[in-house]
Amino acid sequence: MAKVTPQLTLLSSDDVRRVHEAAVAILEKTGIRVDDPGAGRVFAAAVGAKTDRDRFHIPAELVDWAIAAAPAQVELYRRDGKSGFKLDSL
Repeated sequence: MAKVTPQLTLLSSDDVRRVHEAAVAILEKTGIRVDDPGAGRVFAAAVGAKTDRDRFHIPAELVDWAIAAAPAQVELYRRDGKSGFKLDSL
C-alpha cells in the first residue's frame, strides 16, 4: 500500500488580504440570510447590522471588531476530552 503524505500550502499575506477584502464586500453588499428568528434578533441588535427582512448586511467595521475580539488561539479536543491540537492565528 502506498503511503499518503498530506501537503499544506499557505496563502501569501497578499492573498489573505484579498480574500478578506472580498469576504467583507460580500458581507456588506450581499449580506447573509438568517432564517432562525432568535439569530435574527441577535443580528438586528448588533450595532450597524442593516436588515432587509431575513437578510442582514454586516459593515466592515463590525467584521473587523469581531476578528479583533476573537481569541488568537483555539484548542481542539479529542472525543475522549484530551487535547488534540491548537489552532493559532497568523
